Amino acid sequence: MQIHRDKFQDFDHSPDCQLYGRKVDPSNGIEEYLLIAPLDLVKIKQSDNSAIFLPNFKIPQNQVSVLTTGGGNVGVIREFDWSLINPNGKPVVYIQPHKNFPLHKISDVTQDKDSQPNVSVGESIILEFDGSQIKGTVKTAQPEKQAFGDFSSIVEVFQVKFEQHLYTSHHGSRVIISSSKKSLGMLIATQNQSDGTSLANVLPAHLI
Repeated sequence: MQIHRDKFQDFDHSPDCQLYGRKVDPSNGIEEYLLIAPLDLVKIKQSDNSAIFLPNFKIPQNQVSVLTTGGGNVGVIREFDWSLINPNGKPVVYIQPHKNFPLHKISDVTQDKDSQPNVSVGESIILEFDGSQIKGTVKTAQPEKQAFGDFSSIVEVFQVKFEQHLYTSHHGSRVIISSSKKSLGMLIATQNQSDGTSLANVLPAHLI
């Protein structure tokens, strides 16, 4: 599902990205679902035809709306732990879903944290994007540390390659291991190549 952050104070809306999934959050003493999206939702603003990284953009809890591309109410941004003080937090955003949001349409990724995905170099993967599938292969069998965002931050990612160009609107998509149908993780960064392919970084599912 394609989403974006609504306009906030003097900041324009974020570029479109994908809703990754939902997971159970027991932090309030009760089990409730939170929605998960990539960091693009809070750290990127749309400016004319370009996207700008916001290194120290602060968002108050439970006040900034997240919408679908059609203007539907997804919920409000609940939390994220990425900042100049903590640049090694998880590059993900947690959303408190609106009471009328159809949670049943979103993949439950709660159990993905139980174990690291087991893959080998060259293994086939699939990116799920708005009902379509984009094929790719694994380039690193173990998560490796890579620069992210403003390049002063480091995250652990699987490096992969897809058969076509990808864009920021693909960020947040689930990447699935073809053989096991298990989740490899969330697409968080892409770099298009001159041969029509795209190199990409995937945040491992067990770290989300």
